Amino acid sequence: MTLGKFKNIPPPVKRMGIFAAWTAGLMLISALLWGFTQPVRNRALLNSVNRILTARGEETRLGPPLSTWGMPGRAVQAGTWFTTVNSPDWAVVFTAAVDGVFTPFLALVSQDGKAGPLIPLSLHGEAIFDRIPKGQFHIYVRRIEASYALLRRAREDKDE
Repeated sequence: MTLGKFKNIPPPVKRMGIFAAWTAGLMLISALLWGFTQPVRNRALLNSVNRILTARGEETRLGPPLSTWGMPGRAVQAGTWFTTVNSPDWAVVFTAAVDGVFTPFLALVSQDGKAGPLIPLSLHGEAIFDRIPKGQFHIYVRRIEASYALLRRAREDKDE
């Protein structure tokens, strides 16, 4: 009975409304899946990075990821943050655009907020690591250090 007032809507407008509803529904489902699968994706990333570190002979191992819940937005944009096993340092896995190719890297961040050595996590990254301009990595390092400062401040404010 209440649908009777919608009979006068032109067909192109109806089609546009149906398309908009489908698009909104797909975006909602995608956002929910992205959010609910975050722990699974973090676990897969943790395992693969630890395998790479073992193969490279590195002594550092990543521990559980830091929760992104309540994390400052700019800190989340830097990459995925992890604790390290047997060390108070943190680590961040991030992606750098090098020669038009997205390449994953790992940066260890000490307690004083200094980003340590950058470790390439792919064969492409290892092959071009020495050819990358230092200025490009300096930008990533400064961004990671600024994100670390935001994370520390947010954690301290939360603990108070």
